[in-house]
This record gives sequence, structure tokens and C-alpha cells, in this order.
Amino acid sequence: MKKTFVVAVTVACVLAACSKPEDSVIPADPKNWDTQLAPEVKKLSEGDKQLLTGYLMRAKIGEAFGGTPMPVGTTVGQGIELQKAWIAQREAQKAEQDRLKKETEERKAAAAQEVSKSVVLAYISQHIQPKDIYAHRFSDIFFVDVAIQNSSARTIKGIKADLVFKNTFGEKIYSTGLSIEKTIAPEARSTWQGGHELNQFKESDKTLMNLQEGNFTTEIRPTMVVFADGTSIGSPD
Repeated sequence: MKKTFVVAVTVACVLAACSKPEDSVIPADPKNWDTQLAPEVKKLSEGDKQLLTGYLMRAKIGEAFGGTPMPVGTTVGQGIELQKAWIAQREAQKAEQDRLKKETEERKAAAAQEVSKSVVLAYISQHIQPKDIYAHRFSDIFFVDVAIQNSSARTIKGIKADLVFKNTFGEKIYSTGLSIEKTIAPEARSTWQGGHELNQFKESDKTLMNLQEGNFTTEIRPTMVVFADGTSIGSPD
């Protein structure tokens, strides 16, 4: 009797092992998922259910757009592991992107600090010059005036800068890069005016057209300085 009982228990254990939901083969035809796959999926933990669902969605969406179809014979367990690997890869990529972004921001901040020692910029004013076909101006032009202080001991030949307009709440409403090509002697001050042709159908340009004094603030930050001797500091980006 004992031998019979042991054999029965062994057989039951083998059958139980073979009936694990992870061992179930995923039907190649999604039409059979509700009838053949769903009963096995119900036996999974909530975490594994989400992983398998994610894998199945990726596999079928990828196939629909010409990607590699899910291999025939793929089991539920393999699908879960493949999804785990995919998530780990995405997290690793995200971590690398975050690292690169942080390094770039730190580099730009360091460059900006170095540039700010050599030049100081101040936003003075803005105005719109209406179009005049007789003067060959076929669009309204938005002009900005900027004050420049060369704080270095070298002659400046050009300056790159970022200009940002913010609304009453401090939210960015428009930003642009400035390329100031002007010779400024050491320790000297100067002014610069730059223009931008407005497109009445472009949302960002509409913002500039509707600026009202007292309802916005500006920030201007130099990002690169080129000196007359051919050297430079900062970065154009």
C-alpha cells in the first residue's frame, strides 16, 4: 500500500508540474487566446499577468507593422521572461539617457558660467516694424534691442545667446537663439538689434505679435563668445 501511495503522489507531482501555466504554449492565432490561453493566464500572479499582457501586445503590434512574428511554440513563461528582459533594456536605456542629459546640462551650466564672466547681456526693448511693400518689406518684422558689456580683456567678435519670453506666471511662451555678430573692445559697452520676420499663421509668431508691455518678462543668457583672436568659450548649442 505504501509503494502504491508513493507512486500515486509522484505521478500527481509530475502532472502538477506539467500543468504549470508557465509551461502552456501561446496559441499562434490570437482568436484562440480567450479559449485556450485565458484559463492558464488566470492562474498567474497579477505581476506575471501584466508582463504576459505586455509581451502579447508588443508581439502582435510589432507583427501588424511588419515586425518579426511571435515564434511558434513560445510558452507563457518565455513570454514573461522576454517581457522582463525588454523592460530591463528600456530601463537601462532610460538611465543612460538621463545620465547623458544630466552631463549635458552640467556641461552647459559650466560653460554658461564661464561665458558670463566674459560678457553680460541685458534685454532693452522690442518693437514691430509693419510690412511695407514699397520698401520691399513683405512681412512685419519683430525687433529686439540688447545691451552688451564686454567684461573680458579681449575683443569680442561674436556672441551666441538664448532669449526667453515668459508670461505673467513665469511660464515660457517663446524662446529663440540670438547670433550677435559685433566687434566689442575689451571692457566696452555696446547695443545690438536683431530682427525676425513674422508669419501671421505661425502660432509662435502670433505670440510675439500679441506681446503687451507689463504682461511679460524676459531672460537672456549668453551661451558662447568668440573672440577676435580666434579663440572661443562656451557652446553654440
